Amino acid sequence: YYFVDRSISATLLEIIDRSPQKKLGLDEIKRIYNVEKKYQTELEGMSEGGFVIKESDYYKNSIKGRLYARMVRAIKSILKLGPGG
Repeated sequence: YYFVDRSISATLLEIIDRSPQKKLGLDEIKRIYNVEKKYQTELEGMSEGGFVIKESDYYKNSIKGRLYARMVRAIKSILKLGPGG
């Protein structure tokens, strides 16, 4: 679910594919894809899923969030993805 519905890469590919000319400039993409709204929606979903806890204007990982982050970091390390990979 997260890799398809929440993937920024997949979303950008869809946006470009839906455009009439099948290509868009960076400014056009920015107009269509609101990054601030994406962050807000992501954090709301993560909060509802129990991955983060909002305290005042700050977010912190819940136990579930910390475990998920560690699992993803381990998988990235095994697959040699990300920084140092």
